[in-house]
Amino acid sequence: ERGLLKACLELLRRLRRRVDAGPFLRPVDPERDCCPDYLHVIQVPMDLGTVQRKLAGSSNNATQRYRTAEFVLRDVELVFKNAMRYNPPGHP
Repeated sequence: ERGLLKACLELLRRLRRRVDAGPFLRPVDPERDCCPDYLHVIQVPMDLGTVQRKLAGSSNNATQRYRTAEFVLRDVELVFKNAMRYNPPGHP
């Protein structure tokens, strides 16, 4: 499993370097990002920076670390599911 988690970290680093990754690199701030209802629409916010911190194990809280690659995948999917939910097709 450690090998899979290391592979996830490398893939995440590549994903974060993409030119279109900007909006997903840090937590949404409803005030800064002009979306005051974000936390009412999105119940479990997630961003790639948080995923990277949890994956790298930089959190001091053991519950904030990934045990398996499946949990990493779930959070990465959540980043984009949240974006699609908050910004559905046809949204400006």
